[in-house]
Amino acid sequence: MDEVAALVDKQRNPYLTVERMSEQFDKALRVAALASVHEDFSMSSADLDELRRARETALERTTHTFDMLIRMTETRRRNLVAYQHLNLVSLGLDCMARTFPTRWGMKPPAKLGEPSGPFDLAIHPPHAVDGLVASDFADYVTPDDLEFVPSLNYCVNRRRNISFNHEVGEEYRADNFRKLRDTYEARVARFPMMVSHPRPLVLVAGYPPFFGANRPAVEALQSVHRRIAEGRKGATMMFCFRVHAPSAHPEIPDFSNDQFSWANFPMPSDDYVWHVPNFFLSDAGVRFEERIIESLQHAIEREGLSASPLPSNG
Repeated sequence: MDEVAALVDKQRNPYLTVERMSEQFDKALRVAALASVHEDFSMSSADLDELRRARETALERTTHTFDMLIRMTETRRRNLVAYQHLNLVSLGLDCMARTFPTRWGMKPPAKLGEPSGPFDLAIHPPHAVDGLVASDFADYVTPDDLEFVPSLNYCVNRRRNISFNHEVGEEYRADNFRKLRDTYEARVARFPMMVSHPRPLVLVAGYPPFFGANRPAVEALQSVHRRIAEGRKGATMMFCFRVHAPSAHPEIPDFSNDQFSWANFPMPSDDYVWHVPNFFLSDAGVRFEERIIESLQHAIEREGLSASPLPSNG
């Protein structure tokens, strides 16, 4: 294994260990025990049937969840090594573009030193992304353009229709939005370094269903790609994945030209919430994300930026 593979294998996840999982299972089992022999007593044949069904359901759900986590982890580990030669940078439009590639190892996590950029964790319409890149982020967090929305518990930029939905709490509006400005000014300062890295650059945008997709919006994203590519010497491609309701017809068909790819993906269901574990760890949810990642990989291959050899799982 090379240095990246060795670094990956040095990492430990303190939040999922046998000891911590045992503690959580013990709590759940105590609840079951108290419900059956303390708060009330299981005694009827119907109670016995419920206990047996509850046991089977718990075993099935536990096995399924861990199967999905193992499947993700194996893929993440392989991809972190195979795509280390690329520099993947999120352009929003919300946090899908960072979350999905990170979840599946196309992009390193913060734990491996990957910085947060300005588009990673806020909601930006396409024209806002284009305008910010074109203006070197002018008026991004100018206090006169900012407003705290109590019903949402976060700040917005009314001028550019941006929602800073991960910076939650009134402390972000205190002292003339000082904490919000400090957070995003630091991310903006990193952005030129992120996109100027000598490795081949892969720009990724996730297009959520609440933004209507139309030709001007796509052209705005293509404009962002051109602006960034013009300032670089190395290869620069962009992949935009549009997610939509399963019954909806894609407004813009899939296409690829000039190192820009657009691909549409129906969500598994109308009520699908991509960041909720019960959804994204389902069979349909895992396959939904895998299709997006596979499409990204195919786009990378089309541009001649194919992956390095994959390591074994051993």
